[in-house]
Amino acid sequence: MKHLMILIIIFSSISINAQNRLFERLGDNLGRTQILDIGNGESHWVMEQRYSFDSTHVHFMHCDADMNLSNLGAFRTSAPLGWMNDAALVNDGVVIGGASLGFYTRPYILRMNTSGDVSWSKMFTDLEDGNTQILNAYTKGDRLDLFTWSDNTRDHYYLINGFIDGSFPTALKIDAPEGTEIRTDEIASVSNDREYLVICQADTNNTFSRFLYVMHIDSSGVISAQMHDHVQFMGSNSESAFGLIPTADGNWLYACSYFVSGGGFIGRLIKMEIDGTVIWSKEYWLNGEQLRTGVCHETEDNGFLFSASNGFDHFFVKIDPDGEVQWSQIYQQTVSQNVPTGWFFENDQGQLYSWNSNAITEMDENINVCDMVPHEGITAQDAPFITQAVTTNSTTIVPVVEEFIYHSRSGDYSLELDCQSTHLEESNDLTFGIYPNPFSDFVQIDIPRLSSTVEVRVISITGELMLSRRIMGIDRIEISLEKLSAGLYMIELYGLGQSSRKRIVKL
Repeated sequence: MKHLMILIIIFSSISINAQNRLFERLGDNLGRTQILDIGNGESHWVMEQRYSFDSTHVHFMHCDADMNLSNLGAFRTSAPLGWMNDAALVNDGVVIGGASLGFYTRPYILRMNTSGDVSWSKMFTDLEDGNTQILNAYTKGDRLDLFTWSDNTRDHYYLINGFIDGSFPTALKIDAPEGTEIRTDEIASVSNDREYLVICQADTNNTFSRFLYVMHIDSSGVISAQMHDHVQFMGSNSESAFGLIPTADGNWLYACSYFVSGGGFIGRLIKMEIDGTVIWSKEYWLNGEQLRTGVCHETEDNGFLFSASNGFDHFFVKIDPDGEVQWSQIYQQTVSQNVPTGWFFENDQGQLYSWNSNAITEMDENINVCDMVPHEGITAQDAPFITQAVTTNSTTIVPVVEEFIYHSRSGDYSLELDCQSTHLEESNDLTFGIYPNPFSDFVQIDIPRLSSTVEVRVISITGELMLSRRIMGIDRIEISLEKLSAGLYMIELYGLGQSSRKRIVKL
């Protein structure tokens, strides 16, 4: 651990305690989590906790700059089961949206302050065709916009235009293009007020989500709409979009996963213009197997980071602005729920995190400092698909708003602060020492005297072999690494069927 701390201080200027952290569970399992940056390295977290099928609570928490969580408030819906889908910041707390599941499922939105008090709680009772959940909530100044998710008949969805005082004077009903059904899947706010990019699952027979619609809308109606059809499995694929983000060049990127009958989930990344025109679409492969891709984070060089998985191993992949692989790393973690792949969050201090509902990891744009080692072999392949402009209608309505009944709950929440792992990236089957670390030009390696050849390898962060040397009967060697660029490397030793790895830093 001593070497790890030195590595962090030298290699990452934005974190001195970077590690993988596991959430301490309150009940049976964790549900959805929303992390909202509030400045100074701090954040508000809204987390769904399911104690059992019929007992679900939503916790509103504060996370300080040292990753300590404190509970601010909690509630559950009046019906035994509910969903928390999204949360957004307001000046004194958050608004939280979801659904109360009972005999009549209702979409709800409520406002909670940092004292845990609920200022108001509302639900919508007249939305047509099973629009039973609030999927997304967006705030800007005194404005509050909500998107619905339809559960039953999927003829349309709603953009509810409201304000943070709990008033909702109008709603825009967006119809599905003729002959299809739609369900809102992924939404992102565009720079202007009440302007959004919406991706919907779509189908023609209410069986599979066979394609996607990309819709550019504002509060007055649909600006443009285009179909994205990833057909290549004879109509058996069920598509879903997630991780829609704006890019620095004014375009957009999203991830798409689709289920192939008998073949599991696989995925793609798609970069497009705001009207849905595709710039590039990529699939990512390893050893002849297509990977499932995760949400992307744009890096300073306008490339992207994302997580990927083949169902057993979990990877962290860096691609360039054109979607081509630059390097990849693999998580040395055998408990998949502890792998913090899935989503990225960056606070106002520039600290980057990767997280899921069970774990969060501090990282930078070059390496995750816990449970990760260099990896190679992942490649990108072009994945063309059909695009087609479509037309759709919209109507402005006045929604019926009623009081939403909830139940308050108190409680506390905490995090485990240690690096949790069942298989560390640094192994010690062969004990050896490295001096100095960090180094400038030369390193000395103390090696156990063995009756066989020991191979010493130096590997770069991208998995490239920089040096290999075989030695025998020597317990100390000196290696010149003055030609290496500054950065992070791995030294590996092999001998008598054993191996060990340690990280070193070149100044």
